[in-house]
Amino acid sequence: STDTQTKRFGSIYGKKENATNNNTDGYLEFQTNNVARLTISSVGVTTLTNSSTSNTLVLNGTSGYSYLRTQQSGVDKWAIGNITSVSDNLEFYNGTTKLTILSGGNVGIGTSVTDPVKTLDVRGQLAISNSSTSYYYIDRNDTDGNFEIKNDSDANLLTITSGGNVGIGTASPDEAQLAVFSS
Repeated sequence: STDTQTKRFGSIYGKKENATNNNTDGYLEFQTNNVARLTISSVGVTTLTNSSTSNTLVLNGTSGYSYLRTQQSGVDKWAIGNITSVSDNLEFYNGTTKLTILSGGNVGIGTSVTDPVKTLDVRGQLAISNSSTSYYYIDRNDTDGNFEIKNDSDANLLTITSGGNVGIGTASPDEAQLAVFSS
C-alpha cells in the first residue's frame, strides 16, 4: 500500500450553521485537502472558494432576481445580472448600476443608467485618450444643453448650442450659426 491510497483528498460534510440548540439550520460543505471549496447554505446560497487567491464567488437567485456577486472577506464588491429589477436586462453593479445592457440591446454607461435611450447612452463625460494626462472629452453641458468637445485643460474646442449654432474655439457661438475663434 502506498501513502496516496490511505490519504483523504476530499470530503463532504453536513454542518450546523450555529451553536443554538433549537436551530436546525445547516449547510453542506465540500472540501479538498481539508479546505472548504463549495458551501451551500440552508437558504441555498452557494459559495465557491479558491483559497490560493482568497477570492470568493457567490451565486444567488431569489425572488426572481438572478445575479453573480463577488465578495472579498465577506463584503460585497460587484454584482452582475439583473440586480435592481426582475427583467432580462444585464447590469454591472457596485453600490449603484455602472453599466446596463437592455434585453433589446441598448447599452447604458454611467452611475444608475438603467434606462439607456439609444444604442449607446453614456451618462457623464466620454474621454478619448492615450493616457490619463492627455485627452479630449465630449460632454453635454447640463446648464445650457450645449454639446461640447474639450481638451484636458477644459478649453472648449467645439461647441454646438441647443439652438444649433456651432462654435470652434469658443463656448458661446450665439452671434452666428458658425463662429470661429482663434487666440
